[in-house]
Amino acid sequence: MSALATFIGCCLVLTGFAAENVAEHRWRAASGPAPLDTFAVLAVALPAVGLTLMAALAA
Repeated sequence: MSALATFIGCCLVLTGFAAENVAEHRWRAASGPAPLDTFAVLAVALPAVGLTLMAALAA
C-alpha cells in the first residue's frame, strides 16, 4: 500500500471522528435526541470509506 493511500485513509478516519465530535456537541446543545443530521452520517461514512480504501489497497 502506498504512503499516499495510507495518508488519505487515515485522514478520512480522523475527519469522521471530528464529525462525530461535532454531532455530539450539536445533540447535547439540543438537550435531547435530535434527528439524524449530516454530521452523524459523516461520522459513520468517512471512517468506513477510509478503512475500506486502506483494506482494498493493502490486498
